[in-house]
Amino acid sequence: VAILFHCNFRIGSRNGAVALVSMLLVAGSGFIGRYVYTRVHHGLFGHRQSLRELARDVESSRGALGATLAGSPRLAELVRAHESSLLGASRIPLSGPLRVLSFGARTRVTLRRARRLIAASAGSSAIPRDEAERSVRAHLQAVQRVAEFAFFERVLSLWHAVHVPLCVLLFLAGSVHVVAVHLY
Repeated sequence: VAILFHCNFRIGSRNGAVALVSMLLVAGSGFIGRYVYTRVHHGLFGHRQSLRELARDVESSRGALGATLAGSPRLAELVRAHESSLLGASRIPLSGPLRVLSFGARTRVTLRRARRLIAASAGSSAIPRDEAERSVRAHLQAVQRVAEFAFFERVLSLWHAVHVPLCVLLFLAGSVHVVAVHLY
């Protein structure tokens, strides 16, 4: 903001323009990077999550889900189809962001279908309906977290490849601008 006021919200010299544009790019990239960082790490200074930790969560939720799925083959097929649709690779190149945006809606739709199947088999199952719904919801959300994590981890590595050169350009342009202003 101080730099924008310094230049009176207009571009003067070419050197100043390069410094301003690179500053705006780095700031915009920083906001994007901060969002992606929070999706991969536990908090601002927390440790980095690992795909192994998240996969362990999915396996433990699958274990808790075992008795529920054993009583309903249609529910087991629904959960398997949801897992393969979220965790499977896309056939369309560059469709990652659209897929990630659809994960929440797809999980909610699958959860609604699962609730209907659980309600239909409520009389024949030894597991209470609420417990079955909780275990299915926990498993579907764990699968969604794994799929989102894989995407955001790739985005974070690409972000680093773009953001670091932009920072170097910013520091170079800012240094040249300061030197040029004081020399001329």
